[in-house]
Amino acid sequence: LGQTAERLALLAGCYKRLAQIRSDRDEIRLAVDQSARHYQKAHEYNSERGRFDPYPVLNWLALDTVLGVSQPELDTLLARVEGTARERYARSKDFFDAVALAEANLVRALGTGALFGDAVRVAAEVDRVASLYTQAIRVAQATARQVDSATTQITTLARMLRALSVRDAAAEQAAAALLALRSRISGEAIAAEANQVPTAATPKH
Repeated sequence: LGQTAERLALLAGCYKRLAQIRSDRDEIRLAVDQSARHYQKAHEYNSERGRFDPYPVLNWLALDTVLGVSQPELDTLLARVEGTARERYARSKDFFDAVALAEANLVRALGTGALFGDAVRVAAEVDRVASLYTQAIRVAQATARQVDSATTQITTLARMLRALSVRDAAAEQAAAALLALRSRISGEAIAAEANQVPTAATPKH
């Protein structure tokens, strides 16, 4: 049938799920690498056709940070993700366009090492990124399913870090920071939903 960006991204997602059910570290690493490479190919497919989609870019870069792969274009690509996400959200008002900005900041934090080291600095970074997620949840009036999708991605990254970096203190600290971030987002999302006044546009779940 030939390649398309969507098919490449679907394959990438399959490899990412495969990584989550493997127990051997080498097999996990291989599956994560295959996932990252297919997301990268999806981005390259789009680029060759003059298109830019934040979804495969964010997944590719996030998985490369888990693998410890240095990406010299990290800042350039994430800046483009942020710009594109803002433009898309202005038109769509869709949660996944809104949350892409927060996800870009999370990938940057992982890629630059902001989630390990000095505990006070790491906690401040978790607070900063959490506020971006909760802002996206609030302004886009995200559903529980949408919030779960965003937080599951964070949990997956934390699990992969731990699976691939046994006895690595920096990776363990970064994984713990990710799980703290997930808890913050989930807790604030539940609180926001509890305080929300139901309307025709925002039905109570």
